[in-house]
Amino acid sequence: MPSVAAGHAGRIPHGYIFAAYMVSMMIGSQLYSLCSAQARPESFMRWVFAVSALCFALPAWKKTDALIPATFGGFLAFEACIGLFWPAIGTMRGRYVPDATRATVMNFFRVPLNLIVVVILTQNFPLALIFKCCTGFMFIAFVTQVYLNRITKCQDLQHLNELQKQQQQQEQEEWRTSVLDSPAESESAEQESEKYSSPELAA
Repeated sequence: MPSVAAGHAGRIPHGYIFAAYMVSMMIGSQLYSLCSAQARPESFMRWVFAVSALCFALPAWKKTDALIPATFGGFLAFEACIGLFWPAIGTMRGRYVPDATRATVMNFFRVPLNLIVVVILTQNFPLALIFKCCTGFMFIAFVTQVYLNRITKCQDLQHLNELQKQQQQQEQEEWRTSVLDSPAESESAEQESEKYSSPELAA
């Protein structure tokens, strides 16, 4: 954890830090079930990316010993966002990427991801610049997720309207069928036909 170690004079408990990260990720994965029960992944993942950007913004622009606890708290919050990210991205991947081409599409996305990681790690950039890049990437992900939520929300509304129309048509068909099959309605229909076919009315 170089960003914390740079301003720390004592011995850093890496084991406790790693355990805290893992617990935070587990908490995030548990929060997914609560979030998915209230909203779609396309919706609440906007705020996951926004919080992730804020978590990286603090060590990117401020680096003092007084902010080490806040920086560590931001990293814990980011790990919780990662715990939310994996089940959410799995749900959206299964919804939008076809099974036949899923492996190919994901491999294409891994190429630029690995290139970015290699370039950042091999160029020996300052930590502040690396965190600024991470903040920018999270902001781009936030904007993209906002757009995805908007277009899918419109599609869901259209699909819901179509389902409502189909349900209304089905209810009308069932009502017509029940009226025609009802004995009382059939008897009244026969009486009406006899009434209009009587000799008096014919004369």
